[in-house]
Amino acid sequence: MKTKAVGLCILFIFVLSICANAKRMDSMRHTLAIKDDGTVWACGDNMRGQLGDGTTSDRYSPIQAQGLSDIISVSVGSEHSLALRRDGTVWAWGNNDYGQIGDGTQTKRLTPVQVMGLENVVEIAAGFYHSLAIKSDGTVWGWGYNYFGQLGDGTNTPWRLTPVQVQEIDQVIKIAGGLDHSLCVKSDGTAWAWGNNESGQLGDGTIYTNRYTPVQVVGISNVIDITGRSARFSMALTGDGTVWRWGGGQLIPKVESGISGVIKISCSGISFLVLTSYGIPYIWGQVGTDPENDTPIIIENPVPVGDLTEIVDISDGVSFHFIKRDGTVWGMGQNTFGELGDGTTTARMSAPVQVLFSFSPTPTAAYVLAADFDSDGRADPIAMDNSGNWCVWYSHQSYTRDGPYSLGISGQPVAGDVDGDGQGDMGIVQNGQWYIWLSGQSNALSGPYAFGVDGTPVLADFDGDGKADPAMVSASGGWHVFLSGSGYSQVSANFGVSGGTPVAGDFDGDGKADPVMVDGNGNWYFWLSGSMYNQHGPYNFGVAGKPVAGDFDGDGKADPAMMDAFGNWYIWPSSSFYIPDGPYYLVLP
Repeated sequence: MKTKAVGLCILFIFVLSICANAKRMDSMRHTLAIKDDGTVWACGDNMRGQLGDGTTSDRYSPIQAQGLSDIISVSVGSEHSLALRRDGTVWAWGNNDYGQIGDGTQTKRLTPVQVMGLENVVEIAAGFYHSLAIKSDGTVWGWGYNYFGQLGDGTNTPWRLTPVQVQEIDQVIKIAGGLDHSLCVKSDGTAWAWGNNESGQLGDGTIYTNRYTPVQVVGISNVIDITGRSARFSMALTGDGTVWRWGGGQLIPKVESGISGVIKISCSGISFLVLTSYGIPYIWGQVGTDPENDTPIIIENPVPVGDLTEIVDISDGVSFHFIKRDGTVWGMGQNTFGELGDGTTTARMSAPVQVLFSFSPTPTAAYVLAADFDSDGRADPIAMDNSGNWCVWYSHQSYTRDGPYSLGISGQPVAGDVDGDGQGDMGIVQNGQWYIWLSGQSNALSGPYAFGVDGTPVLADFDGDGKADPAMVSASGGWHVFLSGSGYSQVSANFGVSGGTPVAGDFDGDGKADPVMVDGNGNWYFWLSGSMYNQHGPYNFGVAGKPVAGDFDGDGKADPAMMDAFGNWYIWPSSSFYIPDGPYYLVLP
């Protein structure tokens, strides 16, 4: 996460934990999913009661787990299940041979029971036979099977029936459980591992040396996600969208070739699944068995999963699930126990099929913006939903999403470098009052400021002094700009085009932002400062939607961009003669 966002990260660490890391769906031989009302639904293998419906009968269609409400995250082990309530308590059910339920017994539980002694939990992860949790203070706790030291308490005591603290680790923001090893990410972006190391899955450069307390994974930094639901492998995602893998005899992390721009990772056994920032999932490894001849299906290099697009979340277990933006869920895989949830046990190996789980549609952006938040000379896309939650996709990190954040004030967002420090600043305009969070002051709130003019707000450097200037554009097309270089004195003009969406950017490369109006049909009208504000256009790039302008290619000239009604971003870079680039599907959480 960028240095400028540290203040925001501290302020919203709890929100980020339950939003960015929460799993609304997880699967192995059984599948769990959280409905919008906070109830949990399950299907698949139920031999040990891991579906939580009070029986041991397999279910081929989703059935409700009993007694759970207000659930925000789920995680599945080999034969047990975990759920995190919004109040920070953890609930578990299913197989309890090694104490993985955490209720102080080794009694199988057919319905959820509360894990003992845990509160203020912000994330959960189930290993095959052990369980993990992060508390709000950044400590990690584990319970269940520990023969290989996977609980990290400094011992290999065979099992723990109640949670124990993982030793010598704090400030943890992400956890993952494997067959007999555990993984985590600290707030400084380092990755750590402990437990079984017979295949080098701990990534510390050794093999066959089990670790009873966490050791740092070598050769990798800026880690934002980690997974290792495997007997042999571990996988991490770094902030630039790069996937790293180790284990299986590879003793230190190695970049996974053939894939980039990744925002989510998952692995199970020796299959690997990732989701890219443009909403397309990729898969490789041993992804199943051919039902006709019982031979392994092996994909050597990452390939797209069927023709799936607009995917917002993924889950990799014995079978695979994909959540689309419209809330439908699609599945592919062996389906031996009915874990896909399509009402059958029919293998679905050739292409994903729609299953019986569903969610509310993922929100698309109500507002789209662009500003150079990471100071790499290129504009970063920004989107905000109707609830005021906003995300930024950093260009220097292959457009990896950062957020969501909430500024705590409702209104229309703006973005630009108000304080002239080379980094974008976020702002909100509410009833004519401007509120700005300045990156040069650790995102401190500045304002409110009022300029006495109503309209649609725009923020851009109109006078070329290196600082963005506030502007209001009236319904009649009048532009009222308050120039930072002259004490925010007002200049006004009307270019004769109204009724559209105003944007601004330095399209002619003279160092000054140019006013632009985009009408409802996608026609762009430009008034270039370098040519005495004479009109250029209209130009139509063939896409209608929400317009935005920014120097996305870093050539010193602003580029037109548009987000269509489906959330797809299109950019027309000036450096490539406005040949369209995209679409990119930048997924809001």
